[in-house]
Amino acid sequence: MEALVLVCADPEQRWTAPELAKRLYITPASAAVVLDDLRQSAIVAFDPANDTFFFESNPGNGLVQRAAALYASHLVEISLLIHSKLDRKAQQFADAFNFRRDA
Repeated sequence: MEALVLVCADPEQRWTAPELAKRLYITPASAAVVLDDLRQSAIVAFDPANDTFFFESNPGNGLVQRAAALYASHLVEISLLIHSKLDRKAQQFADAFNFRRDA
C-alpha cells in the first residue's frame, strides 16, 4: 500500500527499486518485487531505457487513486491491519487490491 501511495502521489516521478526501498525501509530486492507486482497489475509501467517504473495513468487507475486516498486518510487503521498477527485478515485485505487488467 505504501508503494502504491508513493507511486500515485507524483505521476511524473520515476522509481528505481533502490529508491523505493530507501523510502519504504525495505531491501532493494523486496522493492523490485513490489514494483514488478504493480507492473503486472498495470498500475505502473516499466521504462527499460533507464530501468525505472512510473505510474501508468489509465481509466482503471481511478480505483488505485481512491485506494491511495483511503490509505492516506486511514493510515493507522490500515497499518495495524496489515501488520497484525492475524495473517488471514491481512491477506484478505491485500487480496482486495489485486487489480485485473480487464476490471
